[in-house]
Amino acid sequence: MLHVDTPEQVHELNEIPTDRRVALRLLWLLDDPYAPLDEITRVISADPALSVRILALANGSFFRNGRGTAALPAAVSLLGANTVHSVASTAVFDLFSNRTELPDHFWLHAITAGVAAARVAVHLDVDPADALTVGLLHDFGEPLLHRRGPEQFDEMLRSASGESPEARRAIEQRLFGIDHATLGAQVLSSNGLPTTITNVVRDHHVAGASADPLTRVVQVADCIAEIVDGNARVDLDAMLRAAGVSAVGEHLVGQAEGDRSALLNFLADFMTPRSAIR
Repeated sequence: MLHVDTPEQVHELNEIPTDRRVALRLLWLLDDPYAPLDEITRVISADPALSVRILALANGSFFRNGRGTAALPAAVSLLGANTVHSVASTAVFDLFSNRTELPDHFWLHAITAGVAAARVAVHLDVDPADALTVGLLHDFGEPLLHRRGPEQFDEMLRSASGESPEARRAIEQRLFGIDHATLGAQVLSSNGLPTTITNVVRDHHVAGASADPLTRVVQVADCIAEIVDGNARVDLDAMLRAAGVSAVGEHLVGQAEGDRSALLNFLADFMTPRSAIR
């Protein structure tokens, strides 16, 4: 068994690299002094690692305001342009520091769950900005486990193929001494993120009608992302009814696919100089 201890290894475990597409888009934006902060925020909201850095700063003791914030636009506004540029510049530097990249599926699943959560949120009277952030971070523990033991992680995936989320978490416990939901919640909490986020990360695989609305949003969004990824075996419409969402599953899946495509196109758009569209 590969034991993953927290919080002693939190700093090491939290060193998740920014996706190369996000970092390159940021490099392009940061090179332009006229780049709007809302565009930089949109890029940050497409990457779990960057989002955690920004949210950790915004929810730190110096910046804390009440319960803290789970919404990235609010965090960016609280920190200000100079701090956000500094954090983003560090992430771009990390891209060229020979850090091993994560497999694509971690990032693609995260951004798909994020945009899906924003769509589902409106049906449960949840703030879409909060939902997008928590959807993006819901599986933050998975890449942490992968970086600690890639071979054990691959073994876990083989053993958990076709199994329920509960069975998968049991396999993770056996191989790592902790499951991804618990680890993700602990690491995010230790970095100062609010319980609005960490409780959902911890509980997003815990079924039950008593779950709070944001948790239900993320559970549905996770399922939608699995469908978009081609992995889901669940009845989405039945899950929507259980969560109290009246929307049609097929429609939400189509929206998530469209939103992900739009986000990927936005990240890849380096063709039009910013000076030409101001």
